[in-house]
Amino acid sequence: MLIDTHCHLFYDDLKNDLPGVLDRAHDLGVNRFICVATNMEDAKECLLMGESHENIFASAGVHPHDAKDAPEDFVDQIYDLMTFDSMVAVGEMGLDYFRNISDPEIQKNVFRAQMGIAQSLKKPVIFHNRDADDDVIKILKEFPDVRGVAHCFSSNLETAKAFMELGYFISFSGNLTFKNSHLPEVAKELPLDRIL
Repeated sequence: MLIDTHCHLFYDDLKNDLPGVLDRAHDLGVNRFICVATNMEDAKECLLMGESHENIFASAGVHPHDAKDAPEDFVDQIYDLMTFDSMVAVGEMGLDYFRNISDPEIQKNVFRAQMGIAQSLKKPVIFHNRDADDDVIKILKEFPDVRGVAHCFSSNLETAKAFMELGYFISFSGNLTFKNSHLPEVAKELPLDRIL
């Protein structure tokens, strides 16, 4: 059995053909899905999918791009959503200094708040990191009991090792296949049981 640990099933193209998407995935051996939210609206859609499909699980979180638009009560909203059985993780959260769509200080505050939720509920996190290695590591160290996955890893081997030392798994995405990517060399150096 394979699990898609990071999908955005609320995207219109997927949501509008959800039975077909799930059937095609099943034909390829993918039988479980974690629908990962990027904002509170997405989290509610992921929850609805998770509560109505036994093979879909959900997360609730605010992506760094959406941090500037996070509602004032986003922490309370996440806590409320996490009471449902299909909610298995907090995220997608993190820092993205490449695009800087949200101010870095806002990103850090929203990231810390979500790490605090995960710590208090003993839930894993799904975090995004782009060009923010030092700040991400600093914040992860503030929450030593939290575990989870570094999604769509794009950094160097040193950063991967730092994340793993803190108890996190490393996830690669399509960026692993980019023509000039350094990531295949990073992936070769990581233990297979720490890669998603």
